[in-house]
Order: sequence, then structure tokens, then C-alpha cells
Amino acid sequence: MEKNNFLIEQNNHENEQIYRHLIESAMFGILIHDLNNIYYSNQYLKDILGYNEIDFKKGLRIYDILTPSSKDQYYEITKKSLEVKSNFCDTITLELQSINGEIFIFDTTITSFLYNGEYALQITCVDVTQRVQNEKSLQNNMKHLELSANKYKHLVKSMNDGFIIVDSGLKLLDYNSAFAHILEYEVEELENINILELVATQKDKELLLVNIEKRLQGLNDSYELSFLSKSGKKVPTYVNPTPYVDVNGNIIGSYTVIQDLSQIKQAQEKISYQTNLLENVNEGIIVTDEFNIITYWNAGAEKLFEFSREQVLNRNLLNFIPSYNKDLTNLIYHNIGQNQYWQQDIEFTTKSGEIKYARISGAPLRTSEDTLSGTIAIASDLTALINSRKDAEIANLSKTAFLAKISHDIRTPMIGIVGANDLLKLENLTFYQKELVSTIQQCSEQLLDLINDVLDLSKIETGNINLNNNTFNLSDLISECMSTIDDRVKPQNVELITKIDSSVPSFLIGDDLQLKRIIVNLLSNAIKFTDNGYIEIAASHYQKTTNDKSNIWVLISVEDTGEGIPPTQLEKIFDAYHQAENNINIGSGLGLSICKQLCEMMGGKIWVDSELGIGTKFFCLIPFKIGAEPEEELMNANTDNIINTEIYFKNILLVEDNEVNKKIISYMLKKANFNVTIASNGKECLEILEKSNDYDLILMDMQMPVMDGYETVQHIKNNNNYNNIPVIALTAFASEDDTNKCLVAGCDYYLSKPISFKELYKALRMFVKSDKSKNNLNDNHDLLAHLLPEFIESMEELLNQLYDAIEHNDLENIKSISHDIKGTAGLYGYKELSSIADKLNTLTRNNKTEFLNSLSNQLYKNLEKIKTSRKD
Repeated sequence: MEKNNFLIEQNNHENEQIYRHLIESAMFGILIHDLNNIYYSNQYLKDILGYNEIDFKKGLRIYDILTPSSKDQYYEITKKSLEVKSNFCDTITLELQSINGEIFIFDTTITSFLYNGEYALQITCVDVTQRVQNEKSLQNNMKHLELSANKYKHLVKSMNDGFIIVDSGLKLLDYNSAFAHILEYEVEELENINILELVATQKDKELLLVNIEKRLQGLNDSYELSFLSKSGKKVPTYVNPTPYVDVNGNIIGSYTVIQDLSQIKQAQEKISYQTNLLENVNEGIIVTDEFNIITYWNAGAEKLFEFSREQVLNRNLLNFIPSYNKDLTNLIYHNIGQNQYWQQDIEFTTKSGEIKYARISGAPLRTSEDTLSGTIAIASDLTALINSRKDAEIANLSKTAFLAKISHDIRTPMIGIVGANDLLKLENLTFYQKELVSTIQQCSEQLLDLINDVLDLSKIETGNINLNNNTFNLSDLISECMSTIDDRVKPQNVELITKIDSSVPSFLIGDDLQLKRIIVNLLSNAIKFTDNGYIEIAASHYQKTTNDKSNIWVLISVEDTGEGIPPTQLEKIFDAYHQAENNINIGSGLGLSICKQLCEMMGGKIWVDSELGIGTKFFCLIPFKIGAEPEEELMNANTDNIINTEIYFKNILLVEDNEVNKKIISYMLKKANFNVTIASNGKECLEILEKSNDYDLILMDMQMPVMDGYETVQHIKNNNNYNNIPVIALTAFASEDDTNKCLVAGCDYYLSKPISFKELYKALRMFVKSDKSKNNLNDNHDLLAHLLPEFIESMEELLNQLYDAIEHNDLENIKSISHDIKGTAGLYGYKELSSIADKLNTLTRNNKTEFLNSLSNQLYKNLEKIKTSRKD
């Protein structure tokens, strides 16, 4: 029994193998499936459709390989059978689509059966594609022949396209008027003509001869052919010739429909030109249909968004964009497909991680019936522009930081220059020496003006100037401005005049500091170019029509009788660094630019009238608010607190780390017979105050090692044991932020380095009144000569420290020492020594240490030269 069962199973297996072999080698297709999956396909069907076993295992369904028309038909036939699980058998013609899109037509027999316990359908497919195509072709030919036979005359007359019949030798047997008109002939002009005479080129003649042979063999085809019109114009056409058969069935020629392609060719060329234009513009161009499906994506869009055309075409833009940028998604989502124009600048990250910036401009596309058909968006790459702007902003910030730093470095040695010069002026000098001292003073003033102008312009350009609203007296402000330039005019030749109209309120609310800058700049400008006559500053109420009743417009003018400005230069006179051609070597060219920008910041404007040889008049129109006159006790409150006419100077505590500055400032004070105690940093200052607080005033440098001035002042002001000693800040930084920082820290006043005798004594008088009998300013000795030995001694000490720092590779100490050498040597006029120290400082800051020993040796040699020349 077991043997019989084995034989039966073996026989069944062999039969199954034979059956499977027959199916796999069959020249027809077999497919088993249900509504969701294809379970089996024989090799024939796989080969013809291009699918493999893996495709079917990935969940390929019958509906994925059916064309749309067959899909609906097949679904209706098979759905019920599978749903009710009943027996089913039918025959139907289906269209199946291969993996590469090619369509095949099959006669199919569909049967249902149980497959793995479930109802499934088996399709047996016989390829009838060629037969169907042949049948269709035959049907078309029969229909064409029938139409030709029954409606020939009507067709020939009514056709817009040309129609001709030619014999085997290509002689025209018949033609319609449209053909004649295409070639610009009258109908009768073409009778009995050979068609070869009408074609454009030799190539067209050869094409005709080859194709008439095909026609005589009964073959059909179509092709493009160029004719030559009567006027000599080349006419492109599309011809569709068919064999011409007589009643006996013999082919005696052909008849042909000729379509004029002139307009189509022109349109194609235009489209080709436009397409080429769109492809080659730098902007990205994206077109979607009304369902937001991307229909066009040019090379510019590929470059900008880093997605190829193949990746995005026929995809929904709303589904595609979110994959890589949220901001762009929101932009597209709210605007795409809307019947409106829109534009927005965006920042986005590409799939490669690059941050880009773009301006997206969108517009609706409309049909000829004025219905929405889609959207076109143009994306302009702003990345380079934005990055350049950011680089420029960074450069501006760097420039501002650099100017702040360099101003400190310049102002620090300037205190020695200005201070020493002030002291020299007090000596018994010869006429020649007085001239030299005067020259130093003038150059110092010009240098300070230039430093201040550059810093002011930099702060304005970077937006670091904040306008304040203070109540001030305009008359007092103008008087202060006039006093600052009073000693710079030639009193014997130039008269200073002030005119303030009574219509201007005495007290105004606005930024008095910026107004003072404007007026001083205009007055300084007038002084430079006025040798005779007068300089007049005037202020009046300007009746400006405005709805703002809280403001008053004040017109301030500065007029001089100088040489005037050439008419060609008036438009550029407010540009930065611009100088009139006749004044090319006077000033920095920054003052008027600063005035213009400050006026505009304050909501006003500035302009100029000038005539060569007559003079110049600048006008500033600025809005202010009307201020109330301060109460008397408020006006005098600060003065009462800081001026005590009964106190006389005894002791001043000078806190300064720079050795030269210590010497200069202490000599200034000692010249006036003030007692001076010196501390080198904030810590030493506090230690001195702990021992004795018998000091009438403290002069405090704000930038010091160990403990800076800000921290030191806070300690002093928070300690009641120091009897509220007034503190005057000494700072080489002169910006508003720095001065405010000094006052916030607790300083009672501040002085910007370099400090002159005049400025120092003026500040001292604000707080206490000195005993004039003790202020002897006529002690004659050469200050610089007196300080020179100490200078050389300090240089030798600094060089020893430098050698030690280089030996231990202490870069921070090297930077500090080289900075001190640079500033001190520059103050004494030893430019070469200062320049070497500057190089050393720069290299150290850039971590370039290979030249440290060489430069330090140069410093030593240069100092030896100075010592030798002093002995000589």
C-alpha cells in the first residue's frame, strides 16, 4: 500500500513538472491573481512585459499593468466574481502596459478557481497586438478609399491643406486651389507641371523620386518636404502620399495631402527660442498646473534648489518642497495656486546643507477663457548678495572695533604730545622755538580733528549713535561752539558774529550733543577757508507746514566770506572724503558728510549756497520740541555740589599705568603747585586710600592691568570712608558708550586723552577752586629733556622684560611689552623704534613667532643709537 502511494505521488509530481514545463515554455501568457496580488506569471508574459519575479513579489497588482481603459472594463467583469466567490469564465480583449510603457493587446480567457484555498482568477493571454494594428490600418485605408471615392470633389474644394494627384512620373494630374495658394500661384498656372519643378532643393527632388517608387510598390509613409513658392520663398510642408490605383487595381501614381508647416515651424522656432531662453537664465523658473503638479523646472531651478528635473516633474509641489525646507513650504502653501501675485525673500537649506537665500515671485497662469490654469514662480538667487551684505556688515563692525582700538592707541601717545607741548609753551622760548611749538599745536589739533571725524563717521555708518532728548539752551550751546573755535580764527582779519532771532525759544528739547557736532564742524569748515571778513552763525524759527504741532523747526545757518565752492562741486560737497577742487589739501573731507548724516538722523536736512570769491552759507533745518525753562535750584544743583569756593587744592591722587602719562600729567599738576600721589593700578589706589583719604580729587585712568578704573571707582563710591572724593575719568576711548560707562561706574566727570593744560585745569575748576597764589606756571625747564633719561631707563627695563618673555614664549606678555614700547617711543618722536615695536606686536597677535628674536635685536640696536646720539 505504501509503495502504491509513493508511486502515485511520484507520478503526480512528474505530471506537475510536465505541466509546469508546458506552461513556462508556452507561447502565450498565463497569469494568476486576485484583487490585490499577482500570484503567478509564466515566463512568456514576463518577457513580453519586461517584469521579473521580484516585481511581482513587491506587490504588483493586475491593475498596475492594465491601461486605463482596460482597467475599468476588467474591474467591472471580475470584481463580482471574486467578491461573491463564484465560478466565472469569460473572454475579453485587454490592453497590458509593459514596464517601459509599451502597450500590448491580448485576447484573454479569464476563469476563476480555488488557489491556496481562496478564489483567484487565471488569465490566458494571446498576443494579438499586430493583428489589431493591421486591422485598424486596414479599416483606416478602407475608410479613406471610401471617402476618396464618394467625397473626392467636395474634399478637394473644401480642404485648407493642399491636395494633389501625380502619375508615376510625378506630373500633376489634379490639385486643389489650396495647393496653388500655398505656393503663391494662381490655379491655372500649375496645369500639366511636374512636381519636381516646384521643390526647393536637390535633396527634396531625390526624396520625391524615392517615395514615388514606394508608392508604385503600394507602400505608404509620410515625410516633410520643402517647396519653392513663386516668389522664391522656401515653404516647409508635411506630405502624406498614398498609392493611386485605377479601376483595374493597377498603381499608376499617388495622391497626397500637403500640409503647410510655415506657421508651425515659426511657432516651433519661437518656442525653441523661448525654451532656450528660459533654460539659460540664471533665475529658477517653476510652473505648476491648477493641481500644483510641477510641469516645468528649468536649469536655474535645478542649480538653486539642487533637485534635477527628473526628480520633480509631475510631482505635487506641496508634497515635494516639505522634504527639505519648512519656510519655503509655508511660502508655497500659502501662495501657490492662488489667483494673486506674490513675492517674498526666503532663507532655506539645500539638501547638501548649504544655506541659501532667494527671492520668490509668483503669478497666476490663466487660460484664454480667463480661468486659473496654474502658477509660474521665478526664484532669484540672492545668496551672493546677502552674503556680501553680511560680509560688509561684519567688515563694518570690524572697522568700528578697529577704529575704537586704534583711537585708544593714538589718543594715548597724543596726551604726551599735547601735554608736553603745553608745558613747552610755558617756557622762555626763542621766536624760532615758539614757531615750532605753534606748529606742533596746529598739527595736534588737525590730527585730533581727523581722529574724531573718522570715529564719528564710522559710528554713524554702523548705527552706533543713539539720539538723546535733552533740554538745552540754544544760545548757550552756540556760545560754547563759538568759544571752541575762538582761538583758531585770525582776530585781526575775521569777525565772529552770532544772531539768534527772538522767535526761537530759549530752551529746546533734542540731542544737544549732535547739534553741537554739526555747528562745530560747520564753524571749523568756515575757519579753514576764511582769511578776511566775517563768520556768522544765525538761528531763526522756520515756518514749516506740518500737522505736528509739538515740534518747532529751527533754521541754523553758518555764513562765511571765504573763497567759495565751485558750482560743479556743490552736489558732491556732502559726500564722505570729498573735497572741493580748490581746497584739495585742506581737511579730511569728512566733516560735511558727518553734518549731513547727523541732520538726517535728527529728522532734518542740510544744504549749501555758495559763490566763488564771495563766500559760502550752509543751512541746517532741524525739528526740536519746545522745552520749559528749568527751575533755578535744578540749574544750580550740580554746580553747588561740585564747586566749593572755600576749598583749595592740596592733594591729587593720579591713577595711571603708563609711565610716560604719569610723568606728563604729574608735571602738569606740579606746575600748578598741586601735591600729586601716583598709583599704577586700581589695587594700588585702594591701598593708598586705606592709609589716607586726605585727597581732594582722583584722576583715574580707566584701562589698567590688575584692577581697571571701572571696578576701582565702584569700590571708592561704595565706601563711605572716602568722603565722596570726586573722580575724573581719563579714557582714550571717546565714544558715547565709553563716556556713559564711566559715568555709570560712578565717575563725576571724564576727560578724553590726550589732555591739554587747558582741558585739565578747566575740569579741575569745575570741582574745586585752586589757590591762585600757589599756581606758579613759569617754572622754566625743558620737560622732554628732563624726562629723556627716565625714558631710556624705562626702555632698557622693557627690553629686559621682553627678552625674558621671548625666552619663555610668553606671547601675552610680549604683546603687552611691545605695545608699551611702541606708544612711549612714538610719544618721544622715535618713529623707527616705535615702528619696530609695532611690527613685533602685530606678529605676536597673529601668532607668528619666527621673527621675535630678530625684531627684539633691532629694538636693542635702535635704542643704542638713541643713547649714542644723546651723548653726542
